[in-house]
Amino acid sequence: MATMTADNTVRSLGECICFISALRASEHLHQVLAGIKTQPLDQILGPTRQAATVVQQYSTCSFCTDSSRFSLYAILLRQANECYSALLQRESKADSNASSQSQDKTIKIQIGAFEIDAPLDAAFQAVILSEIKHSTNAVSELEAILQPGGIKGAKEMWDTTTWTYQHGLVVALKNDLLKTRDETLKMAERL
Repeated sequence: MATMTADNTVRSLGECICFISALRASEHLHQVLAGIKTQPLDQILGPTRQAATVVQQYSTCSFCTDSSRFSLYAILLRQANECYSALLQRESKADSNASSQSQDKTIKIQIGAFEIDAPLDAAFQAVILSEIKHSTNAVSELEAILQPGGIKGAKEMWDTTTWTYQHGLVVALKNDLLKTRDETLKMAERL
C-alpha cells in the first residue's frame, strides 16, 4: 500500500515507487512552468523542493535499480532550475507599470486571498538560494549513485557509454544550478 508523505513523495512497503513520485513531481513542475509569470512564490518553490526530495528518495532507494530511469531524475532537477531562473527573471505587473528608471524586481506573495507584489529583496533571494542549494545537494546524491560503490552501482552493471552520458547530465546540471546561484548572488549585490 502506498502513502503520500508530508513532502508529497510517495512511500510504500516493500516496493519501489520512486518512478511514480517522479512522474507526479514532473507534472507539478510542468504546471508551475506553464504559469510561472503569475504564480506566488510558495506555489513555485513547493514543487521545486518536492522534485529535489524525489531525487534524493531515488538516490537512496534500495529497490529502484533500473538505470534507464536515471535521466528522468536529472530532468526533474533541470525543470526545478528552470523555475528558479524564470522566477528571478520574471516581471510582475508592478514592474511593467514602473518607470524605466527602476530596475527593482518584485515577487508575488499570497497568504490566503491576500496578495501583494513584494520587492525581491535579500530575504527572498536567500530563500531562493536555499532552494538552489537543496537541488544542488540532490544533484550530488544523484552523482554519488554513479560511483562504483554507490547504492545503484552495486545492483546493476552500467556500461561505459551509459555512465558517460549520465555523468554528463549531472555535470551539466551542476553547472546550470551554479549559474543560477551566481545570477541570484549578483542580484543580491545590487540591492
